[in-house]
Amino acid sequence: MDSVFLALLFVASTALASQISGPFVVGDPDYEWKACKQLPILNQTCVEIFAEKQKLLLGLRLIVNNRTMFEKDVSADHICMSQDELLKLLEYIPALAPYKPLIDEILKLHRFIPADVFSVCIHLKDLVISKTEFKGCVDLDVKLICWAGKCLWKGSEPLGCFDIKKYPY
Repeated sequence: MDSVFLALLFVASTALASQISGPFVVGDPDYEWKACKQLPILNQTCVEIFAEKQKLLLGLRLIVNNRTMFEKDVSADHICMSQDELLKLLEYIPALAPYKPLIDEILKLHRFIPADVFSVCIHLKDLVISKTEFKGCVDLDVKLICWAGKCLWKGSEPLGCFDIKKYPY
């Protein structure tokens, strides 16, 4: 299985390397920010960052192909998809489906999915939280099915910087 898997990874990753485009930014600049990028395998992938009026916090969403994969309050500068969210992504993206047996074997062996095999994370850099605004920059860190030194796709893609206002009290 390993030799067939590695051959499949090599062909797929070579063909996908030139498919990155974007980012483009949309949203209400006062209270929300959204940037999207066309990525290999995942296609249109977006991060939305917004001021939560009720909680007076910063929230974020990860959206892949118009489907919200998660929505979380920002509590750290590195927010990753949970194992359950990764398994849903594996089912949602047809190009990842052939790798489900490998992920199932890894889960049997380790009882978790190692981040160096399969992970999708949002990295917030230079995050500043003041009384009136939230600002920082966003990178999307992705590892899609990495095994035996080969990856279907792996990259860190900058999405841009945001500067949004907090809702008044």
